Amino acid sequence: MTDAQTQTQLEVLTEICLLTDQLELEFWLRGGWAIDFLLGKISRPHGDIDLITWIQNRDLFEKNFPKQAINDCLSNSCSRIDSRIFAKTK
Repeated sequence: MTDAQTQTQLEVLTEICLLTDQLELEFWLRGGWAIDFLLGKISRPHGDIDLITWIQNRDLFEKNFPKQAINDCLSNSCSRIDSRIFAKTK
């Protein structure tokens, strides 16, 4: 059984997977969630979701990412999604 935060994070990860499949974008998990997926089990609660993608995918990812999912998570303190993925770099 998973707690509400973990369940929400899994739902966000599912949305990210569906979106990146549709857009044919690659991304990789990092940190605790990456380890859990390699282990094939949830080892502990996670405070955030760490992911990376190629810099050239940033604009397409940002344009299409389900912002409502981010807002829901942030407003409920259920997950911290690193805002650097949306930062504009030159």
